[in-house]
Amino acid sequence: YKNRPKWVDDIIDILHEQPELCKSLSSLATQLNLHPVHISREFSKYFEISISDYIKNLRLNKAMSLMAEKDMSMTEIALESGFYDQSHFIKSFKRTFNITPLVLQKKFVDVNNLQF
Repeated sequence: YKNRPKWVDDIIDILHEQPELCKSLSSLATQLNLHPVHISREFSKYFEISISDYIKNLRLNKAMSLMAEKDMSMTEIALESGFYDQSHFIKSFKRTFNITPLVLQKKFVDVNNLQF
């Protein structure tokens, strides 16, 4: 979309550079001076995914990078990634990747401990 509105680029900048502003759709809408329903309805036209799924995917990707890079508990990873609690994080992770985060974290640990 060459003629997409400026708010579309602004929302991507905010989602990637200031994820702490994305705790809710209404807080994001306030930041952009738009109505939450407008954002919700229009976002998928430009990205072929709902804004909530887009944000969830960003959070899951952040969680995965934290698992690979740092020795953190699942609770710390969940909160640092923007999930409300560990339970919600684990359910979302398993639903998306078909593996629990703990099993994947163990695989990262095993790979990081390889000796060459």
